[in-house]
Amino acid sequence: MRRARFARAVEKAAAPPERASVGEALWFDVKAPESTDEDSLLSWRIASMDQSALLLAFTHLIAGGAFLWLHSGGGSSQLMMIALPLALVLLLDVAAALALHFRDRLGLKPHSVVRGLCAYLATVGALWIFVAAAGAVKTPADHQAISLLLIGAGAMMATILSINSPALALVNTASALFGSLLLTRSPSVVTATALLSPLIIGYTLIGARTMIAAGRKRLNLDAEARKALNFVDEFENTGRGWFWETNAEGTLSYVSQQLADDFRCDAHELLGRQFTDLLSVDTTADTVAQSKTLGFHLSARFPFSDVVVRAASDEDIHWSLSGNPIFDERGRFLGFRGIGTDLTEQRRSEQEITRLARFDSLTGLPNRAMMRQMLDEALRNAARRQKGCALFLIDLDRFKNVNDTLGHPVGDALLRQVADRLKSVLGEHGEVGRLGGDEFKAVLPGTVDIGLLESLARTLIEQVSRPYNIEGHRVVIGASLGVAIGDPGRCTADSLIRDADLAL
Repeated sequence: MRRARFARAVEKAAAPPERASVGEALWFDVKAPESTDEDSLLSWRIASMDQSALLLAFTHLIAGGAFLWLHSGGGSSQLMMIALPLALVLLLDVAAALALHFRDRLGLKPHSVVRGLCAYLATVGALWIFVAAAGAVKTPADHQAISLLLIGAGAMMATILSINSPALALVNTASALFGSLLLTRSPSVVTATALLSPLIIGYTLIGARTMIAAGRKRLNLDAEARKALNFVDEFENTGRGWFWETNAEGTLSYVSQQLADDFRCDAHELLGRQFTDLLSVDTTADTVAQSKTLGFHLSARFPFSDVVVRAASDEDIHWSLSGNPIFDERGRFLGFRGIGTDLTEQRRSEQEITRLARFDSLTGLPNRAMMRQMLDEALRNAARRQKGCALFLIDLDRFKNVNDTLGHPVGDALLRQVADRLKSVLGEHGEVGRLGGDEFKAVLPGTVDIGLLESLARTLIEQVSRPYNIEGHRVVIGASLGVAIGDPGRCTADSLIRDADLAL
């Protein structure tokens, strides 16, 4: 119980808060981020401010032009006091727009950009207050009212553009409140500005807290997605298996490159093809049954596991497939998603193990167990056909001397050449195998003619006794041979082997 409570406490402590606090939201944009995730989140927030300086520049250009036109009747000194700050405002607008646009190239940190924007808004606000103060000197009352309306419109545009950032909103409302106190003597204007300022900042804080929470949730989801992709990549790179996915129509919407390698193409080339097109219809009876099972599960939208199929490839490739149907929250079928394993090497290994269990690894001839099985089958067939069966036991002479004098590699090469000569002599008369060492056995089913058997025996001895040329050595050996003939239905394998051994 304590461990469970401790684990929940650790998980709760490690998880980011659902909502940012008021203080955190207020200073989030200007405080140096404590992690890369916070830095990424702030970068997303700044992306919404990319065009803010340009929009303010157009506002300032229009308002500034109108302001100069209203005061064109004033003196040159007054126009100069208005024109110079307005020009400086436009220069700041251009500088801010360029900094926002090229912030990545300039290597500007996100929080540094927001700090710069705060200084930019404060400076622009102060310059507009100076412009308004300069324009109020010796200006008719109606022109003063229009001027204040233009300044108010610019302040409203700045408020709209800074609404996503509490720090920018705080700077903008402070400039507006200071300007209203300085430029107007109307208590109603000052009061309205004072009342609107906390409302704007409060609204901005609510939006920032929501946006920060949504951004953190998105970062967590992205992190989980990256982990899942890393697991998928690691699994696929191990070669243990691959993933596949289809849509509701059965066409592939995702496939691992490992599967595509079996068809010598890229994974994207298989997308849009029917999944069943990747399976071969020219298979063995067992695999056909497995394919029918797979077809049933796909059509019935039923999970399946470890279904062995053959790939529709020029090579002998076999897969083990598992899959699960995908449904949305309304129960609508979306397709299948599953995993596959390449069984080709495994099947080759199994075939090799089977071959090694039945055949001699050195000569490739059937081994002792295989020859005994073949003799049993030959005798059973002889009983049905009422025709006997012959058995040769062959022993090499002087083979031990070759091993002792020239070494085992030469002896192995000699055994391989002997095996080839034995097979060549027997041809279709029977099957020859190696019992071990220098002993061989030949089963001749249905062959009981003594003249033919004698001829085959003499030819075997003659061929085995011919000289061999192995690694520059001339090797000469001989052969001894025992023959036994089994009457149909009246002898066993053991008795036939005993008789042939006695004859040898």
